[in-house]
Amino acid sequence: MKTIFFKIATIVALGAVSFLSSCNKEDIDNEINESPKINYTSSDSLQNLLDVIKNDTDLVSYSIIDASDIIEDGELRRQTEGAYLSGYYFNDLKLYSKSSRPATYLNTSDGTYKKIDMDLNMGAGGDYVYLYYQTTQIREKAISYIDGYYNTSSYKSGSSMVIDAATGNIGDCNKGTKGGRIALGIRKDNQRHIYALVIAAYKSSKNNYCEGYRRVASDLDMNKGAGGRYIYIFALWN
Repeated sequence: MKTIFFKIATIVALGAVSFLSSCNKEDIDNEINESPKINYTSSDSLQNLLDVIKNDTDLVSYSIIDASDIIEDGELRRQTEGAYLSGYYFNDLKLYSKSSRPATYLNTSDGTYKKIDMDLNMGAGGDYVYLYYQTTQIREKAISYIDGYYNTSSYKSGSSMVIDAATGNIGDCNKGTKGGRIALGIRKDNQRHIYALVIAAYKSSKNNYCEGYRRVASDLDMNKGAGGRYIYIFALWN
């Protein structure tokens, strides 16, 4: 029986992680009546987002990651300001799927990638599927768009498909489930530069909004057709 760590709330902002509790993967389909727990002092730039999260009883779990990821501790105010001012951006993504929880870091021929701590198959069974990222301080190399594709091989022009590092093939966010194939692609045009990502899991599809962030991956639920939680990817760019 596959088990995971289920996050009531996780903030990964410049390396800071809050509260974790463990449970069986099948148990996360049970109703959770408490709102997520937050224990950080926030800056004004994130206050609206955090207020929404704290009061959203439909939200099960989320991860916030910004591309700098360079400060090990400290208040969210310092972390957030440091992230924006440091000029780090996301420049590549990979998926990784396996039957057990993968490691935090992924070493590949393209360099080292770090995990965003959210199982894209949450509540749906199947493999553990995680998104990993790589960063840059060169704006011209920053990701501009993240595209999502459901049961299709017709990809947008200029879209570089996100590879599953476990197989070397185009990744499937629904791998091992009853749902259709979900692939991700990235595009770069130097017109926008993604520097923060949120992956959020909800009990239903009605509340799929993160204050201040724009939903990406073509608005796709990463569990589409597979059951489980409703999982969406959001981004900030400049």
